[in-house]
Amino acid sequence: MSELNSPRTVIVALVLLAHTAVGVLGGIALDRVIFRPGPLRAEMAAFGPDRPGSSRFDRVDGSRRGGGPPPGMRHRMLDALGRDLSLTQDQRQKIDSIFLGQEPAYRAVREEFAPRLRGLMEETRLSIEKVLTPEQVQRFRERHRRHLEDERL
Repeated sequence: MSELNSPRTVIVALVLLAHTAVGVLGGIALDRVIFRPGPLRAEMAAFGPDRPGSSRFDRVDGSRRGGGPPPGMRHRMLDALGRDLSLTQDQRQKIDSIFLGQEPAYRAVREEFAPRLRGLMEETRLSIEKVLTPEQVQRFRERHRRHLEDERL
């Protein structure tokens, strides 16, 4: 058996592929939620773990979201892959199953890193306030408050 076709090589390749997919999707989520506001921002805000007392993870109908990407995101990703890679219907179904199977892993990663990310964001906000004048701090806090309200929409 060739070394490239050995079970160990296949397992390593699959682990690297899964790791890359988690990194890419996590980076996209962070970019859309934190770094680049846009039309998907409210939808992407639901792509994180719930915080006590927060309604930003509720659906419009009042029900609570589960794990996984926001509604429609998986289909948009499948459409983009289908278009860019000319996927067959069978390939689309298999990739969709992969996405669905990975949702628990994504949820676990979000739950693990969300508190650290929120802490880092709070630390950054407080550091910024230290270089502002009192009037600027007041305006900065108002801006932050509006930002949080916009995410809850």
